[in-house]
Amino acid sequence: MTKLISLELDYGIKVSSRVHDYLSPDNVYFPISKTSKIKIKDKEKILKGQLILINGEEKIFSSVSGIITGIKRVIINNQEKTFLVIANDYKEKSIKKSIRKKFDIKDKNELENILKDYGINISMDIKDTLLLNAIDPEPYLVNNTMYLLKNINSVLESLDNLKTILNFKKVIILLKNIETEILTKLNNILGTYPDFRVITVPNYYMIERKENYNAYIDEAIENIFELSLTNYYKINEVLEKNKPVTEKYITITGDAIKNPIVINAKIGTKVSKIIEELIKIKKDEINISYYYNGLMKGYKTEINDLIIDNDFEGLVITKNTLAKEEKCIKCGLCLKYCPLGISPIDNINKEIKCLNCGLCTCLCPSNINFKNITKKDDKYE
Repeated sequence: MTKLISLELDYGIKVSSRVHDYLSPDNVYFPISKTSKIKIKDKEKILKGQLILINGEEKIFSSVSGIITGIKRVIINNQEKTFLVIANDYKEKSIKKSIRKKFDIKDKNELENILKDYGINISMDIKDTLLLNAIDPEPYLVNNTMYLLKNINSVLESLDNLKTILNFKKVIILLKNIETEILTKLNNILGTYPDFRVITVPNYYMIERKENYNAYIDEAIENIFELSLTNYYKINEVLEKNKPVTEKYITITGDAIKNPIVINAKIGTKVSKIIEELIKIKKDEINISYYYNGLMKGYKTEINDLIIDNDFEGLVITKNTLAKEEKCIKCGLCLKYCPLGISPIDNINKEIKCLNCGLCTCLCPSNINFKNITKKDDKYE
């Protein structure tokens, strides 16, 4: 097992226990590539949940009802991107609901086919045990934790239905041992689910990876089907509500703001609009930075045209207090803690297999930003 560490976090950054809704954006934006198939016409009236784009195997559904207003080209992080724009009519008119009753699915194939109709391509392997991985993989982003905390009863009910559909014998919920509030709630409820149990792991960075939590599971990994909470949420939207995913939890946090929060937002929303309306920047902070999807695995970004899409998990807004980079002192920490045993300092400007975990940059006493100088093979993992 990889040697894991506990990161030194700023515990003064505390996310509010309330989930804030941002469900009425003026416009929503959906990315278009050269291979995209547009399923609607200009000026067409659109219903919430209507299929509007197909990008390869990915299907994109409108998160609002409204009217197509055209195509917009923007520059995000020095790259031109094209978006389909829908003006919200605020009526929330949805496509007709399916006459299918909830959870009348008989087997794996039927479940996978229904999910594909909604653009969700997940192979539901038949195993002995279903494991819900509810660990947040990035420090300061707490979408999984908050979703589970706020929806714990419905999550257990839905997992029980999945267990029945796919004939799992047991269900495991994987959590960090610091999630005491969730653990208390689960302990009060799990008595009604005799085949469910919770397994807790230490508060180590990257403990959520299978090769790392394996040591804490008392059964063979090959007998376990792992479902991330992100994928569980997508499946549950279909099975419980007969609708595609049009909203998601995101975290906006950091030491440069007064009110770190988790937000339930429409997919396609401009992040800058949410910051403008919901986030309070500290008055004395003029020089700040924005980090897309966190400080460890994420990257520094501009927010003007940043859009919430399926990949967006949150934003960390920080004070610009980065220390100056210095010459490497050959301490070996980057190699010692690299999960793949790679020395980034010896592979500058080279293509390397990389998990993009950010540990080398985080631990470097010389403050070398390896993210900027090491080319990564992003397909590795």
